[in-house]
Amino acid sequence: MGDGMRSPRAGCFDAVAALVALSVLTWAGCQSGDIAPLPLDPGSSRDVPAVDAASDAPDAIERPDAIPGDAPPTFDIGPDHPQVPDDAPTPADAFPGDTPPTDAATGPDDLGTPDASIDCGSGGEPFDYRCNVLDPSTCPGGVCALAWCLDPDLDPDRWKACGDGVCDPCEGICEVDCLRLPYRPTRPDPLNPDTLTLYVHGFEMYGAAELDTMVFGRDEGCGLLRHGRPYGLDRPCSGTPEGDAAPNQLTSVEYYGRIPADWMSQADIDDIEALPIAAETALARYALIVARFIRHKFAATGATQANIVCHSMGCLITRYIIEHDIERLASQSRIPRLITLAGALGGSRLAALYDNPDLISLVGRLGLDFADFVLLQPDLITDRWVTWDHRRFEGNHPYYGGIQIHHLGGTQPKLEEALNIAVLDVMNPEDLANDGVLYLDDTYFHAMAPQARYRAIDGTLLSSTRTLLHLEHNQIKRDGPPAMITAAALLGSRRVILTLAELELFRDRESGGLFDGENGQSPAEVAPEIEVRFDPFVSQDLGQPSTAHVDRVDHRGAPIVTLATGKTLKPGLVLFSGPVFDAMDRFHVAIDLIEVDWYPRRGIREWAVNANRPLVSDARAVALQDGTYSFQNEYARAVIRVDVVRMH
Repeated sequence: MGDGMRSPRAGCFDAVAALVALSVLTWAGCQSGDIAPLPLDPGSSRDVPAVDAASDAPDAIERPDAIPGDAPPTFDIGPDHPQVPDDAPTPADAFPGDTPPTDAATGPDDLGTPDASIDCGSGGEPFDYRCNVLDPSTCPGGVCALAWCLDPDLDPDRWKACGDGVCDPCEGICEVDCLRLPYRPTRPDPLNPDTLTLYVHGFEMYGAAELDTMVFGRDEGCGLLRHGRPYGLDRPCSGTPEGDAAPNQLTSVEYYGRIPADWMSQADIDDIEALPIAAETALARYALIVARFIRHKFAATGATQANIVCHSMGCLITRYIIEHDIERLASQSRIPRLITLAGALGGSRLAALYDNPDLISLVGRLGLDFADFVLLQPDLITDRWVTWDHRRFEGNHPYYGGIQIHHLGGTQPKLEEALNIAVLDVMNPEDLANDGVLYLDDTYFHAMAPQARYRAIDGTLLSSTRTLLHLEHNQIKRDGPPAMITAAALLGSRRVILTLAELELFRDRESGGLFDGENGQSPAEVAPEIEVRFDPFVSQDLGQPSTAHVDRVDHRGAPIVTLATGKTLKPGLVLFSGPVFDAMDRFHVAIDLIEVDWYPRRGIREWAVNANRPLVSDARAVALQDGTYSFQNEYARAVIRVDVVRMH
């Protein structure tokens, strides 16, 4: 889950070894075409339809008139609110109670804790995840390992009232209801030349002896950001004579280890060592190291902003930095862009599977650190880390409001480093799409509140965008298409959204008789499959691989819509949403609409043999301008909407 290029003994190998052990022990324990660009029919409206919940895609964009006049965003990120000066004190009234938190790294841990005079009953006792192996009641339904409760059975509705606008002292830490934000950020300047770009690596498994020799806060140079150079990300690397003092440098940082970096002051060291490498505090420790590194870079280079590119657990660390405002990087509008590569934004359900005593014993004998498995637990993230509103799958914090966010997810479940074993499919009853380490659902924001969305030039409120590649977890941080998407998100000023705006069904390809050659039952379940390539610009002008997005039924990411013969539906399914390079005026889009009779991921099990049949297909070069285009045959007619959003 980390950057396997960083050290010959780096934990990538050990992490994969542990994953293989997990799979074995858990199992034992239980189109293309070169077509000229088609002129688009001008769109009659700038309103993008809402996304069907089945699409698993981020929220659709909202044009300026899509927000009701009586319900404007509750958090203003406009220019009326000045940026916070670096030396501004934390106001005493920023947090409930008499005393504001003294440690910005850990956040308001006592926020919402009921006063002793208030009787909250059993509901007022937050679950702290500490347990006694001799007392099963301390870890209900879970496994107590190393005094830490793994995968307990907790009330799924325990945070249901968080976000209702009522600050209930018995509700626990619910910042959206109880916390008045200290500062309101302006939008970062996406054109500021004094913006460095930082790569934050993911989870590694190191033994105690290795951690003793590693330097936390160390500058690791360009890291995987060097892969973006063939795609135009031509910026100097830190650690080189030309890059060390460059405010627009590419850099990366190590957050593991027990030895402080040379640049750290004694105050830095003391603050970080106050957060030991333990399950309760490891995430806050890593976040503080990364945030202090950014501040150090600002002072050393004159940079004033930092784009962040993260992989795996590095994205959970970044989420913590933003939502807990570590080093005030969020409230001072210091992060203009965030690109997540197979990011563990919602944790990892693999951590919840870490309940096999044999595996725990094996990892302990290998000397591997246990804390990071624990901090990735979904329940722990819901309760302890995402304290704004406890919505693990949503990015609703207002501090996201000025950040351009893009997610890249993977759908290849077979791990190359693990003998092509589909580790997560060993226990995957829902047949969820995954990249071999993370389930796809855990790697992106499924929704964003209006105040957390990015406001484009024309007033459009844009949720985070998302693209998919059929790659496994560690392939996503390598060169080729992942580097292309990263470069486009860092360099481009536009996001493009393709939507299945309308679908009319002439023949459903369901069985109407024993000998008609069709299978399944009406109505039809239709899944769109799509491939987007940045042709001709990337392939011809740059001479590089150009695949930007692939989503297919057998990758288990494709959504479905249901309709009967003779009916017309306006599904509003987002088929593609992502950044493009400014030099592009078109790209290549291939769409196949498939009638599916066997798709367990979506609960469809009508027919298993030769089950999925094509309805209508199209491949063309699509101009990057607002509008629609359509295609049809004897089975169906489809209308695709194109929205081009200029971010800055």
